[in-house]
Amino acid sequence: NPGIQTPTLDGLARQGVLFSQARAVAPTTLPSHTSILTGLYPVHHETRVNGLFRLAEAKTTLAETLHAAGYATGAVISAFVLDSQFGLSQGFDHYDDDLSDTEVPQIYRYRERKADGTVDRAIDWLATIPRERPYFLWVHFFDPHAPYEPPPPFDTQYPNSPYEGEIAFVDAQIARLLDAIDDRGQSDETLVVVTADHGEDLGQHGEFTHAYLAYDGTLHVPLVMRCGSRLGGGVHVDARVSQVDIAPTILALLGVEQMETDGRALLEAPPDDRTLFAETLHGRMIFGWAPIYAAFERQYKYLHSPLAELFDIDADPGETQNLIGEQPQRAAALLAKLRDLFGEEIETSRIEGSRLALDDAGRRRLEALGYVGVGESSGDGDDAGDLPDPKTMVPAIRAVEDAVFREADFPIEKRIALLEEAVKKYPTFQTAYRYLGDAYAQAGDIEKAAAIYEAGLPYGEDNAPHLTGLGQMYAMLQRWPEAVEVYEKLVMLYPEKLDARYRLAKALRAAGREDEADEQFRRIFEV
Repeated sequence: NPGIQTPTLDGLARQGVLFSQARAVAPTTLPSHTSILTGLYPVHHETRVNGLFRLAEAKTTLAETLHAAGYATGAVISAFVLDSQFGLSQGFDHYDDDLSDTEVPQIYRYRERKADGTVDRAIDWLATIPRERPYFLWVHFFDPHAPYEPPPPFDTQYPNSPYEGEIAFVDAQIARLLDAIDDRGQSDETLVVVTADHGEDLGQHGEFTHAYLAYDGTLHVPLVMRCGSRLGGGVHVDARVSQVDIAPTILALLGVEQMETDGRALLEAPPDDRTLFAETLHGRMIFGWAPIYAAFERQYKYLHSPLAELFDIDADPGETQNLIGEQPQRAAALLAKLRDLFGEEIETSRIEGSRLALDDAGRRRLEALGYVGVGESSGDGDDAGDLPDPKTMVPAIRAVEDAVFREADFPIEKRIALLEEAVKKYPTFQTAYRYLGDAYAQAGDIEKAAAIYEAGLPYGEDNAPHLTGLGQMYAMLQRWPEAVEVYEKLVMLYPEKLDARYRLAKALRAAGREDEADEQFRRIFEV
């Protein structure tokens, strides 16, 4: 993008190899980073959605492989979405995910370490590594993520595009990190890899940020590698490559034995007919919508969902002309390849993986990152074709996002009015009810909040955040029998959620059912 000043990234591309057609495996942070670090597609590493899955210890990461080869391994993380509880700390000697020194956020905002603070910590860790010891350092930046608030002078340099300002700011901080490597005299012998977990749609297909859809606005990512004279300079590879190729390429360049991956080392251009894959299960796991699966082959991209699409992304990079009616055989061939990879999941939407029992506090921290409605529905196994296509539901998400996030500094009365409008316009979208109920509770009208939660319950009776919120409203109203009933259902559906069991125990005690309360507390202490 010539409108963004990124001299550091431009310099790395001139000095190394630019892969201009790299694709993410998912438009969300945790699945994509897990693929970068394991070389596996999400269906194989099984970390499918932010906050709801944890990478299993049986999986092997790049950090573990390099650590075994004698490398010091360090990571500096800038947001809760990659907290160590999600499993990516495997193999790291040092995994800095402590955000306690960052600014306390406003309502519906989140703790985020800005790029300058992240680089400060990365340089500090680097200073502890002896000059003669090889190291692997992963530095995670979160700045180009809504809300877009670049610091001076980038805020005034990009007044009409703060997202681009955030990118320019990160570019400047990468320069500081590279300077620190140069000060150690290691620039010519250090492999530098710059990439992204996903992009932002910026409204191109109705999606303001990312996560729910799988168009290239969120899947097309930068990928640049520089390794002094070892890689040469100014090399441009325009073949499509994937995040699953990054780990095997790093290991090949370093001369370290390969681990098992879905990718290939990019020491030479991949074949033209190679098929790449991507997915988003975010809408499936959060709202009960249909999943979206993507297959790339040559210039074609097939998106499998109830309203399937086929694009020639060379001729139509904006993905505006659906060719599925003109080329049904090509779409069918790519669907067959998706079936080979994903199996019966394509038809049943049954999602496998290492589920994580995220507590209510963790859920709210993820929601504060802009992931509206983070939670879990237990209804795996529904026919995927019968579920709503996320494309048709994006306006509902936008309505809630506008009320909750983009109007976060507005009076509570205005947010309530906007959410009332969203509920009226999208009467089956349960998340709108939950945020509206929370807004009424914040305004002090708990009776109204409980009524709103009750009205939204039929649209997802197994949704954990909605049940939790309804139970909290009953508890605040001291309607203990009803609170017990809700929490019992929550514990039955999600027995691993200790915060739900704790709430049940407290409600039982308040209802005078002491023995049953003690039993729930005993189960918690056993865990």
